[in-house]
Amino acid sequence: MTQPFKKNWIQNSEMHYSVKEYMSWDDDKRYELIAGSLYGLAPAPRTKHQKISVSISSRIFMQLIGKDCKIFEAPTDVVLSEDTVVQPDIMIICDKSKIAEKFIDGAPEVIFEILSPSTSFKDKQIKLHLYEKYGVKEYFIVSPDQEIVELYRLKKDKFQFPIVYNWDQKIKINTIDVELKLWEIFEKNFPEEKNAKTEKL
Repeated sequence: MTQPFKKNWIQNSEMHYSVKEYMSWDDDKRYELIAGSLYGLAPAPRTKHQKISVSISSRIFMQLIGKDCKIFEAPTDVVLSEDTVVQPDIMIICDKSKIAEKFIDGAPEVIFEILSPSTSFKDKQIKLHLYEKYGVKEYFIVSPDQEIVELYRLKKDKFQFPIVYNWDQKIKINTIDVELKLWEIFEKNFPEEKNAKTEKL
């Protein structure tokens, strides 16, 4: 099947694709498939986006050494249904049975999406509802420009009202018992760690 050309972040509403079709494409472009509709991904994120991604991933990785949960980064396909495949920026998998050779089969326990101008709406609206539907336990939305993090936690199959963290706070990933200092993530000068605010939940 020939894959149609689409501009970045333009949804194709004329066709309904399956994961099987998605997996058969062999071009070098990146896409996400959501409820059968195809979304093209931007060629490369901004450098600030990448620095934040590396900073989060490396700190989580070090705290997961010796534990069962594993961290993965984009571009890694996550198959959620027969017509939905996404590539979260950062994800944590604690159920090893979900880790297939070429993709993650099922929802990660934890997901981080780092906003960019072209992805903001999809990450904060479309993916928010998608991750809630498929049972992601903790969903973190990172805003490089505002230097904040929004946390959605799943309770009784629904995301609770988001907790918003400023750059001078710590966040706790309850699912894996990992803590991150946001002033380190955003590369802010905040040496007096004893004054950092920690959200008590």
